[in-house]
Amino acid sequence: MLSALLDDLGGAWFFSATGDQRPSQPTRNDVTWFPVTVSGQETSMRSRAAAIKLFLWTFHYLHDTSVEPAFDARMLADWRAYQEVNAQFGDALARGGDDSADEVVLVHDFHLMLVPGLFRSRLGRRNSTLVYFHHVPWCDPGYFGLLPDEVRGAVLRSLLSCDVVGFHSSLWAQNFMRCCERYLPGVQVDGHVVAYRDNATKVVAAPGPIDVDSVRSLADGALVQQWRETLTAQAGNRRIVARVDRVDLWKNIVRGFDAYELVLDRTPSIADEHWFCAIVSPPRFPNARHAEYEARCRAAESRINARFGSAGDAVTMVYPTGSENHRARAIAALSLADAVLVNPTFDGLNMVAKESLVVNPQAPLLLSRNAGAFDQLAPAAIAVDPFDVLSTADLVETALRTPPRPRDATHRACLDDLAAETARAWFDRLLSG
Repeated sequence: MLSALLDDLGGAWFFSATGDQRPSQPTRNDVTWFPVTVSGQETSMRSRAAAIKLFLWTFHYLHDTSVEPAFDARMLADWRAYQEVNAQFGDALARGGDDSADEVVLVHDFHLMLVPGLFRSRLGRRNSTLVYFHHVPWCDPGYFGLLPDEVRGAVLRSLLSCDVVGFHSSLWAQNFMRCCERYLPGVQVDGHVVAYRDNATKVVAAPGPIDVDSVRSLADGALVQQWRETLTAQAGNRRIVARVDRVDLWKNIVRGFDAYELVLDRTPSIADEHWFCAIVSPPRFPNARHAEYEARCRAAESRINARFGSAGDAVTMVYPTGSENHRARAIAALSLADAVLVNPTFDGLNMVAKESLVVNPQAPLLLSRNAGAFDQLAPAAIAVDPFDVLSTADLVETALRTPPRPRDATHRACLDDLAAETARAWFDRLLSG
């Protein structure tokens, strides 16, 4: 999304770097790359720990609140490192921009939530348009209250120094505004505008786009066709139920397997007719919790296959290796599927849901209500309550037993909107509110 935006508009990308790197010369698309070298490996590691344990887990509702989060001396050190790294990015932005009226500064995601406030403080009077986009969910005020007051206040004050704060979903946008109202005295919310001190911030829901032409081109290519043949051979004479995920803690793979096991409990012969193909890849930010979660995924896979795998594996987690094109395999699985299950507990957007509708619009898409893409894709999807294994099983069974329904006008309009979206249109929506 961001790469496509730079290709279209030009500009500068400030990125985290190691070693002695220098800014690039402008490319043919008038894009310049600015490395921001974080001082010290320990600072970088501690900042990342804060980003994950303080923010990523909070926004995805992942804490075991019987023991965490615990804002102890170690976590305080992580938080200070997060502040330091954000300060370095704020300094780099202040030095690297021209602060003109037609300049837009876009800060992206939870690693850099303090950058907007720091950037503004470095400039004093700001002329550029300052935008922050939050790629992951934003939790409700009660859960956000797990964070210490110092952390809550610093994050919210920083983001309310922006002209625009954007989210994939209206639910995440509403949660953010409710957090501002609860935790920042003096905030006034009027519709989608949050006024605080001397600034008014528009809060915008703008679902991130996919490059439909790129997805279709990949789906029509030889590499995806090779993977279709491989997966078809692995399925045997069975049809395919597909899911595509990183093994992240919020992707809800285990409950998806549990729901499918209930379907097989009711009608064991479905295992002779369908193969549950789970295309999985490593988590983006792995830690010890992922090893435990992956073990639970594998245990569910093994248990289901031991009970229902007489005609071959009933369920298979298909992992990438270094020499394989994971994206091509994922698109192949989605294009072959009789049904696609996307049931995250809480997800900022979920690109897989969009890609599924592009490459295989006839297949039922069972989509979590807590996926950020749900607002946009609801007319073309079947709503899933991600924590309700029984109802998920009912929906999967119905999808496998019911012939595809003709697409109505709202379904077709949803697909047309999906096909028309671009990075530039997404950016314009952010700025226009």
